[in-house]
Amino acid sequence: MPASARLRSALVAAVALVAARAAGSETLDEVLAAARAANARLPVAQADVAIGSEAVREARAALGPRVSVGGDVRYAPGPASYSPAVAPISEERLQLLADQPLYDGGALRARIDASAAQLRAARARYRVAERDLDLEVRARYAEALAVEAELASRRQGLERLRSYLSLVRERMAAGQGLEADRLRTEVRLSDGEANVSDAERRLAGAKLELNDLMGRDPRAALDLAPLPAPSPPAPSSEEPWLAAPDLLQAEADREAAVAGIAEARAARALHLDLTLDAGIFGPGFPFPGAAPSVPARLRDDLGVSLTLSFSWAFWDFGASGARLAQARLKARQAEGSLVVMRRQARLEWERAEADLAALYRTVEIRAAAVPAARDSYVLAESLYRGGLGTSLEVLDAYAALVDAEISHATAVQQYRVAAAQAARWGAP
Repeated sequence: MPASARLRSALVAAVALVAARAAGSETLDEVLAAARAANARLPVAQADVAIGSEAVREARAALGPRVSVGGDVRYAPGPASYSPAVAPISEERLQLLADQPLYDGGALRARIDASAAQLRAARARYRVAERDLDLEVRARYAEALAVEAELASRRQGLERLRSYLSLVRERMAAGQGLEADRLRTEVRLSDGEANVSDAERRLAGAKLELNDLMGRDPRAALDLAPLPAPSPPAPSSEEPWLAAPDLLQAEADREAAVAGIAEARAARALHLDLTLDAGIFGPGFPFPGAAPSVPARLRDDLGVSLTLSFSWAFWDFGASGARLAQARLKARQAEGSLVVMRRQARLEWERAEADLAALYRTVEIRAAAVPAARDSYVLAESLYRGGLGTSLEVLDAYAALVDAEISHATAVQQYRVAAAQAARWGAP
């Protein structure tokens, strides 16, 4: 397409965009913003991020001391016929406990690393959901615009065909034997009306999906603003697919699996814990005939203790070894998934880039064919009016014009979907 034609197309699109905004049409950016704000899928992915944040907070809290209060009071009176030889059972306990892990082989730190990696994976999953939503919105938006362009082309074609049919009937009224021309034209007109009805159905379906993606009533009215004409894709010397959220998620999953190995290995290490115990522990409240008084006994029962405990699981029938083997297998699996995702991300992005270059050339070719097809139809109809052309030539030119306009709209739609795919896999 010549530079002047591209400039003219861009100016036409800009004028149409301004007019659409003035008329209250919704732009692609507005539809995207509405979908991100109200789509039903994103809150589900966002909940995983909130859960991951709390899991990290829980894992970090395990490093500090755990403080608890516990106690009980027990009093079991003796038989009804009380005698000093049969004393009632009585004791009280009120304790403030503080436990601090001193050494656990790195299990707590590994749990923190795993939780942090899982949080990064949840954030990447949210970004994946957001990117997928953007891709779907852009694809449905491009589809709706393409069907609108198809509808406009088919309706204009029907107007041309009805005008031509009127010409045929006028000539038949003048005594010319054009019954075959009339029948062929009416059949083509019926086919065109059916195609318009089908296009209206597809347009309604695309708008239903767009409304649903935006969290609206699917049947709500939706008027879409036109998009600028396709521009030549800029070649990229970088590899933006390396920042795709799918790849970041796979990397985070691998880091979580590696942390799981450290946690499983720590289960077989020596564990040291320090416990501080302060409180009351004694023979309970006095019963009849016992001494001394309650305040004195409570004072005597006060005490503090410091306990250093250790544990070492040196044999458990292979349970810890099996857990460690599982953790290593999961890490190996996560590494394989990362390799698969890296290849997929690169393939999707490279494919979108290749499609953009090829589809832009297709758009230029299709755009150049439209005015030629329009001129061909005008010429065929003019020749028919002058008695030098045939009905078949007019109908063929009509079909070629409609096909050229629809093919151009379809090529533009494909180009926009490819651009959306490139953004899906090339944006962080």
